[in-house]
Amino acid sequence: MKKIKYILFLFSILFLCPLGSKAATALTASTQAPVVGSSIYVQLNIDYGQDILISEAHYSIHYDASYLKLEEIYWTQSQGSYTLESGTIYIDKDHTTSPWEYGGQVVMKLSVLEVGRSKIDIKETAPALYSDGNPVSQTMSGITISAVTPRSDTAIGALYVDGYALFPTFSKTTYNYTLTVPSSVTEVEVKAEKGEERQTISGDGIRKLEYGDNRVQVMVTAEDGSATTYEIMITRTDNRTGDTSLKNLNVTNTDITYKKGEDTYYATVSRSITNVLIVAQTEDLNATVIGTGSKDLLLGQNYFELRVTTTGGNEKTYKIIITRSETEIEQDKKSSKLHILIVDNNTIDLGENKVSFLVGVPKEKDKLEIKTTTESKTANVEILGNENLKTGFNVIEIRVVETNEEETKYTLIAYKTPSTVEIINNLNNTSPYENKTLHYNAYESNNHVLTKEQLETLLKNNNSLFYNVINSYGGLLYQVQLNKGKDYQLTLKKTTTSPLTYEMTLPSDIDITLYVGDTFADGVIKVYTFNELGDYKILTEGATIENGYVHFKTNGDTSYVFTNASFTPEESVLKKWLEKILTPFLVVLLIGAILLVYYHFKKKKEILNDEPLY
Repeated sequence: MKKIKYILFLFSILFLCPLGSKAATALTASTQAPVVGSSIYVQLNIDYGQDILISEAHYSIHYDASYLKLEEIYWTQSQGSYTLESGTIYIDKDHTTSPWEYGGQVVMKLSVLEVGRSKIDIKETAPALYSDGNPVSQTMSGITISAVTPRSDTAIGALYVDGYALFPTFSKTTYNYTLTVPSSVTEVEVKAEKGEERQTISGDGIRKLEYGDNRVQVMVTAEDGSATTYEIMITRTDNRTGDTSLKNLNVTNTDITYKKGEDTYYATVSRSITNVLIVAQTEDLNATVIGTGSKDLLLGQNYFELRVTTTGGNEKTYKIIITRSETEIEQDKKSSKLHILIVDNNTIDLGENKVSFLVGVPKEKDKLEIKTTTESKTANVEILGNENLKTGFNVIEIRVVETNEEETKYTLIAYKTPSTVEIINNLNNTSPYENKTLHYNAYESNNHVLTKEQLETLLKNNNSLFYNVINSYGGLLYQVQLNKGKDYQLTLKKTTTSPLTYEMTLPSDIDITLYVGDTFADGVIKVYTFNELGDYKILTEGATIENGYVHFKTNGDTSYVFTNASFTPEESVLKKWLEKILTPFLVVLLIGAILLVYYHFKKKKEILNDEPLY
């Protein structure tokens, strides 16, 4: 009995007192084969059990100063102090700071100076103490570094354009290639493979193509910083015939309006009309028109020409003949409508009695340049809200009031880009914008695709991206705030107006701001989603409409419905079909089962009746 008590006493002493335990103190490195000119990270680790803390520790770390140089020290737990001598770092932690837990305590960043082998040793310069005051018994373990020369190979492993053949055939020692693609190809994917694992490659990925020559440069950078550039000249065939038609034509102080197919226009004005302003836009955004602007009128006939030239070389001339009368022509027309509206040199299309327009505001501007011409000479124009434009959405009102008190109000919903963001034109090269919020503007006619590689680059550079789809005036149609993930096909299309429904191909949990126009007054609406099976699902009952815009998060469904009404969730087409077919089938099955049971018992009864009696 005494022997058992003695053994238990010894176990309790060993358990309660850490004197008998050893702490394994060791150095570890981010790599033991670093490249000359790079940095390595050496960490001091003390492993002495998870439940025990160290309040005081003192070490010296020795290295060959001809191979390594200390750059910086990071304290991963409570901070101590250090001093540096040639080839020696003294690390000290006293009891005045919070105790160290087991694991890594200090990280030393060392630059690698020369090729060769260098030991990094650690020694204890004074006893280490546990938090209860007992000394720590330690075993010390250093490391050996074998520095190597950085590799200088800049030869690429492979270079190709997905789906196309380069000319000449690829060779590591051939640095210039050509490729011709059809006019319909708007983008290609340039792919490159490393010739050596420590190389870095830039310039590959999805590349947008303009008509004509597109220069693509892929750079291969070796470990030692030397680089080689491979170039592909991609020619996108330009087979456009060139549309020479006008989109609109306005001549102030006349009733001239553009009619498709007509190339000569006539007007007669009063003697007092000494000047007109000719404004025109082409259907082909790449075409140019010459001859617009302010024109002085002489008495009698005045002849003007507009010449439209396309990028394909097609030309067409439009003639405008204005007769200035020697007498005044009585003007009976009264109107509160605008004849011409120009915002920052963009002529707004006023067709179809539109009174609300989306426009963009550059982040450096506080005011838009707005020019108006009314249909009536007696109407007055008042512009409200075009001062000190703020970041985000602004509402600018243009009121046209006629002398008969007739009034028409035009609204410009102006989206101003935040001054804190970087506006970029290329999503394939965002490296210069590390840790910045980016805005990318794309026209609604473009193909809106973001690749996984582009999103991973944004994530790597710690960027936030707002993908803005805009109209020809820079007005915001919708804005998507993107996160990391797969390739995004940013499809958004209005399918019905009653109820207002959009089709989308966005994944779930994406922030979107969408312009729904004047379909709803400002306030709160409901947003439902609708999948391919025919199921309605409430997304939110409290989406706010402000200035025609609604903000919500996607849930991955294909259709989004905006309404003030309450929908009863419709049963899916599949479910209705199953109920229609399955219910009669189950009834027939049940009747069959009853008949089988009936005939079974009937047969058994007949057999019993046929048996002889004894």
